[in-house]
Amino acid sequence: MILVLGPSGCGKSTLVKVLSSFLSSNKLKSSSKNDLNEFEELPSIVPTIGTNITTVNIGKRNMLELREVGGSMVPIWKSYYKDARGFIFIIDASNSYQISCASIQLQKVLDSPDTEGKPVLVVFNKTDIPTKSNLNEMRYLSQLDEISKKSSQVISVVETSCREKNGFCDIVKWLQTKRH
Repeated sequence: MILVLGPSGCGKSTLVKVLSSFLSSNKLKSSSKNDLNEFEELPSIVPTIGTNITTVNIGKRNMLELREVGGSMVPIWKSYYKDARGFIFIIDASNSYQISCASIQLQKVLDSPDTEGKPVLVVFNKTDIPTKSNLNEMRYLSQLDEISKKSSQVISVVETSCREKNGFCDIVKWLQTKRH
């Protein structure tokens, strides 16, 4: 199970639903951006209270469970760490305040003994919004380089846009390495 975490409103539910559609539509084999845009419009989403579980097929007979825990559920996130094989931590790239605050949440996740040595994918989401920071600014605001230096986890970074369907091939590649 991969645990999907992040602050409220960062796009966790939307990302998981678009990722699931992306995988089920078999567009992974396509390299054309136009082909990627053909699948499904953005789903309407209500904020997650509690958890959502989505099972995705990341290859031939390779199913992987994504457990999204709502941003309002931060106090109970730690109860899911032990069973997770890895973590996807989503941050709203269009919200510089959230980028800074999310780094504190990410640090708390990484400080738990139950996350030690487990891989982490930091996803800067909503990169299609004009107010978003560039990757260097996001890394600086989130203190990601400092967090990575102190961490026992391998931290990967991806930029995504659910609206433009960018970054999903990178997420799938990361997930494929976590299936065992």
